[in-house]
Amino acid sequence: MAKSALMKSSLAKKYWMALTGLFLCLFLSGHLAGNLQLLVPNNALNFNKYALFMTSNPAVKILSYLTYISILFHAIDGIMLAFKIKRRVLLAMQKTIRQRIVLGLLEIWRY
Repeated sequence: MAKSALMKSSLAKKYWMALTGLFLCLFLSGHLAGNLQLLVPNNALNFNKYALFMTSNPAVKILSYLTYISILFHAIDGIMLAFKIKRRVLLAMQKTIRQRIVLGLLEIWRY
């Protein structure tokens, strides 16, 4: 299978959706863990260190841009997959309806 054909396949898109979704879940878990420090009594100094780290570290800035891109890809790919699946289901339904009509006409013609 050609590389471009692999990237256009439904299975590859579903794996991409899974990977971006996993990345977003890990991102949320990391932020939840950092923000839960607010609930620990007498932990203001550690939370301030965490907040300073999150605002001053260049790696965090890069990860935030990666998160924005991941959200966009995840949403766009999800919408495209939903439309593709809906189109396939509608085509399958039309085929089934045509088959039932033909079978019904054959049944009527037989009598």
